Amino acid sequence: MSTVDDLLKFVGEGRVVEARARELAVWPLIVHRAGSPTSPRETARVALLRHEARHANACLHAIPSVILKGPDLADRLFGSRLARTSGDIDLLVERRCVHQAIAALRSHGWTQESEFRDFETNNQIALTSPRGVTTELHWAVALPHIPQPPPVYFMDRPMRAEPLLIYLAFHFHNHVGFLKGLIDIAAWVDKYGDTADWAEIHSICRGYGIAALVSWPLRILELISNSKLKLPQRDPRVDFWAGRSVDSLRGILSSTDPIAPTMMLGYKTEQSSETIRVLNNWLSLSLIDRPDTAAKSWLKAVFIGPTGLRQRSPEASRRRLLYIMMSRPLRLVSEAITARR
Repeated sequence: MSTVDDLLKFVGEGRVVEARARELAVWPLIVHRAGSPTSPRETARVALLRHEARHANACLHAIPSVILKGPDLADRLFGSRLARTSGDIDLLVERRCVHQAIAALRSHGWTQESEFRDFETNNQIALTSPRGVTTELHWAVALPHIPQPPPVYFMDRPMRAEPLLIYLAFHFHNHVGFLKGLIDIAAWVDKYGDTADWAEIHSICRGYGIAALVSWPLRILELISNSKLKLPQRDPRVDFWAGRSVDSLRGILSSTDPIAPTMMLGYKTEQSSETIRVLNNWLSLSLIDRPDTAAKSWLKAVFIGPTGLRQRSPEASRRRLLYIMMSRPLRLVSEAITARR
């Protein structure tokens, strides 16, 4: 039995109803695995997403870019572009090319949904295609306060298996654990778990201090499938977050009641409280390996990140100054420790 099958069996044991499966964005996969036909409307919607993603990528022909997620990822991981739902399209470019990429898309009919602010607040900007499809242009695979490899590491077409796992783990973490993202990683394990270069994955995780972050979803899969995976790191933090996720998932799937806002893996639902989401996001930064980096990431998230105080206060410059004042001692201590080594 595959890892995806184990996960879907776990989902099925909760007697998940169609409405809950749709809410958690996993109904298309259940339909696909059951061999049931996809509705013509959904088929047409997926075809539009695939067309717009490829068209957007073609519009950036002179700019290095790669398509993230979407129907192409579904085809790669599940063997069918109809097996995974998507609501928009995502493109990754290098930071130095962002303004050029925005201009290129706008010259082909895309409209900008918001003004570009800076590279410190977020890792993307939203545009709308001529056919009304939201297009998220990314210059990093994770939010700016998360340590991460540069975009060029993910730029192969198609993306290599090793960067793909790192990206999927960042996507999972960005949404503080959600079922569709966990199923993506389970499908990756089934397809690449035996052939991927785990030495490279472990090296990248150690180098950027994200071993626990990447291990979190893999540990969840271990707990659900009773299998042993090649986790980059095993420690109490990983066990805590994975155990909490499994318990929450079991609670979500065993009831038709509205998902409690504190439930993980129910993050992308209408019932989720924004305050709880933000707090969980900040708390999940404890999965960054080095304490000084984790603390600095937390300060940056709180003060100048997309859900930080900078976005909620007109005194943006003061918030940034406060972040700098608080993070500088951490940087000096970190440099001193490094120098002593």
